[in-house]
Amino acid sequence: MNLDPVNIDDAEPTYVEGDGGHLVGLAAGVHERIEQWLAVLTQRSLDRNVKYPDLATTYSTNPLRKYVRIVETFGASPIGSRSVHAFVDPTNGDVYKSAGWAKPAKHVRFNLLDDESFAKMIATCDPYGGYLYLR
Repeated sequence: MNLDPVNIDDAEPTYVEGDGGHLVGLAAGVHERIEQWLAVLTQRSLDRNVKYPDLATTYSTNPLRKYVRIVETFGASPIGSRSVHAFVDPTNGDVYKSAGWAKPAKHVRFNLLDDESFAKMIATCDPYGGYLYLR
C-alpha cells in the first residue's frame, strides 16, 4: 500500500479510502510507521503460531472520520473474529489503546512520529496489546 501525504484541513478532517483502498489524509510519515508497526505485529503473531500458522493474527487499517482503526483478525479465514487493536490519530501519529470498537481510550500511549516513542513501541509490541496499557 503506497500513500502520499496530503494537506489536512485543521477544522474538521475526514479520512477516507481513496482509489485502490489507499488511505488519504495522513500526516507525512504516519503511513510508513503504521506499515512498519503492523508488519512487526504480524511477524510476532506468526512466530508465536509456528505450529498453526492459519491461527495467526493479521492486521489491517480501517479509516474513520477522526482516527484510523487498527483491526486485528484472528485466523486466516474470511470469517475469523475481528477486534480493535488500537487507534491512530492520523494528523499527529498519536497511538491510543482501544476503549471499544468505536472509540479510543483517553490517554496517548505512543507517538509514531517521535523516533524514541516509536522505537519503544516496536521493541515492546505484541499481538495481545499488553504494551498499550499505561504503566
